Amino acid sequence: MVYSILSEARIRHSVAPKQPDVIQYQVVWDINRDLKDWTTFVNMDIVGAWGGFLFGTKRASDNSYISPSSDFLAVDALVNDRIFFRMKYDQHPNSNESTTWGKITWTTAGDPLFDEPKTQTFEVIADGRWRLYEINMGENPNWVGLINRVRFYPCEDGFINDEFFLGFFEIGTSAFDFSFDSDVAGAAGFAQAGQLVLGSTVIEKGVNDKLIVNIDNYGDVQITLTPQEVTSFLLARDISLQLGKVAVGGYVRAECFLADDGQFMRIESGTRAVDSSVVIKDGPNSVGRDLGFLDDVGFFIGTKGTGSDPSSTYEPLSAYKP
Repeated sequence: MVYSILSEARIRHSVAPKQPDVIQYQVVWDINRDLKDWTTFVNMDIVGAWGGFLFGTKRASDNSYISPSSDFLAVDALVNDRIFFRMKYDQHPNSNESTTWGKITWTTAGDPLFDEPKTQTFEVIADGRWRLYEINMGENPNWVGLINRVRFYPCEDGFINDEFFLGFFEIGTSAFDFSFDSDVAGAAGFAQAGQLVLGSTVIEKGVNDKLIVNIDNYGDVQITLTPQEVTSFLLARDISLQLGKVAVGGYVRAECFLADDGQFMRIESGTRAVDSSVVIKDGPNSVGRDLGFLDDVGFFIGTKGTGSDPSSTYEPLSAYKP
């Protein structure tokens, strides 16, 4: 059997809160004939806006640019380290040039001059198709301060009469905050084993393949585990799978995993609320003892905790809802 590292993967949803708008400057040419202040251009001709994009024709092989004619609302370079734009670049039929790179220059509130140090290049894909570009401006040590104007050079090694089209131009960030915990997302109720779970466990049908769980006081639910000799990690994954099959309330996103450096089994409710809870009970053919939740008599020996409500202002970044 071919080994795949994905067989040991654990998939969890992020509870990171939605951040403020990550696009701080944006221009979209959605009105015909309106250049949205991008009316300064050099070595260009037939510049206009129509059909949802800006277009222009180069009148020189290099040093052809277009830019806003006035300062826009300053953007903090420390936070906003990306420039995004959608461009289509058409080479002239007579062009034999390589047509491989363009550049962006900028000014700041403290340095109003365009110069070579404040320049970032990018690779151009000159295939006549719409392409989405993401430029990491943070790679340039001079991307600092408050950015208030840019010049856009669509291609610096192209050909006279090459044409370009811009769908939008944005300054922002692609930062994505992924986290399993958040102070404002609330907490899920849980039950954690009181004894270590080390090595592999043998799950036998009719012997120890049952687990009785009550999540969020929905009522006792008995799940059946897959008969197998399995590591604790994969056993926890099977428990999560079987809990999810209940498909009701806190069972839907309930999770079983190894907590405290992989030593103790822990089951968490799929809801984050003050009345969220998990209860493990004894019953026929219970695996609760093998997992360290129950003692030999069948009493719970682990720790339990109730959940907490998310902040009233919490809105998840992902599709997950607490």
